[in-house]
Amino acid sequence: MDFSLAVDQSGKADKDYIKERAAFLREHEAIEADVYEALDLERIAAFFESQLGKRAIAADARGKLMREKPFTLRTVRAGREMLVQGVIDCCFEEDGKMILIDYKSSFIRPGASREAELERIRDEYRVQIELYSEAVQKGTGLEVGEAYLYLFSISEALRI
Repeated sequence: MDFSLAVDQSGKADKDYIKERAAFLREHEAIEADVYEALDLERIAAFFESQLGKRAIAADARGKLMREKPFTLRTVRAGREMLVQGVIDCCFEEDGKMILIDYKSSFIRPGASREAELERIRDEYRVQIELYSEAVQKGTGLEVGEAYLYLFSISEALRI
């Protein structure tokens, strides 16, 4: 998806474009039918209208946005050498630092404390974000200044 086309001149999400891109992915078997049917295009649009989404769009306009970036990282954790492979959903350069975004579909459990659930989600993905941050820093030579989980279930960026 071209971030610069996901919003109109006023900064509102172009829902027709988002829907068209989702259909294109389905038609070209980049996503399965059940995934396509489960997509909540309103929540995808909300990302592009969020502050974090607007920053990503601005970085794209500057040519400083990377999406779906595969990596292989050799690192040491707990005294053991590890080889980690993954795909970084989105990162961009801003003011000489990298901003990392990992998209998540995690839900806040009904009846649970919102803050406790957000902390649970942070804890669940903290090591992953640390590894992704290390990969971004090694790959770009720039420090990761901010890292976020973007929770589509609540249309909110959770800073790690």
